[in-house]
Amino acid sequence: MTAVATVGTKREAGTAIQSKILVDWAEKINGLAYRDFDATRMAAAFAQAATKEPKLLEATPASLYIAITNAAKWGLDIGEGVYLVPINSKVKGPDGDRWETRCEAWPSYHGLKHMAYRQNIARLMEEYVVYAGDDFDYQLGTDGFLRHRPCAEAKRGQMVGAYTIITLRFGAKTWHYMPIGDIELIRAKSKSWGPKYIKDCPPWYAMKTVARSWLNRQPKSGAIADALKHDDVPDGEAVDVTTGEVIAPNAEHKRLVAASQQEAPGPIDEEAADLALDAELAAAEES
Repeated sequence: MTAVATVGTKREAGTAIQSKILVDWAEKINGLAYRDFDATRMAAAFAQAATKEPKLLEATPASLYIAITNAAKWGLDIGEGVYLVPINSKVKGPDGDRWETRCEAWPSYHGLKHMAYRQNIARLMEEYVVYAGDDFDYQLGTDGFLRHRPCAEAKRGQMVGAYTIITLRFGAKTWHYMPIGDIELIRAKSKSWGPKYIKDCPPWYAMKTVARSWLNRQPKSGAIADALKHDDVPDGEAVDVTTGEVIAPNAEHKRLVAASQQEAPGPIDEEAADLALDAELAAAEES
């Protein structure tokens, strides 16, 4: 399908897409939207997202419609709880293979947790990283416990694991811990953040992995079940877990690659770097 961006300049393309959201797609978006996440809200959010990522203007209308409708259905704000990500897709046609840009909606780490709160799966989820040198101990079973006293940052060693503490609906608390070995088994399948590119596991990767692992173990339905299938913080983007802010696409990735290799970063496969982290997590959990 011809990309919307071919109608003219980027400004014209943006206007054309907003018109589709507000006119052509509005009835269907509003019919599926969670509460006030209507077409007007989605159109304004898309305009901001396209300013930061102009490649969205090249995406096919069909993929934009699906991505924006998903964001509205999940009740997540574009650019905060969910990201619109342009993906290069190979399409087979009568004249051979060709490439086209498609848009996908990837719920963020914080977006997934917000949905879990909203659906009463949890009242709060807090993630932490455990390092060598920390006073840490845990035990599974009916008398299970988890204790963690972090050491001084200057004495901090290598990462040894990560955990999430979950406050449940009626105030009871539980936890889920993953040793670094289990996290690394998942990271090893990453096309961008694996050991081939980055020697040490980024803390945000470990925390998101353990949070998503717990969510996948819970009975769920509706919006969050659907969102987990599409889940992501983009694999080519790092997230500041303190602020929830997405660091510039690929910039953090290139910096960490360079640090791991102790040399200037070489060319990185941009398409691979745009794949979703959580697509890899899902595949690892299914295998």
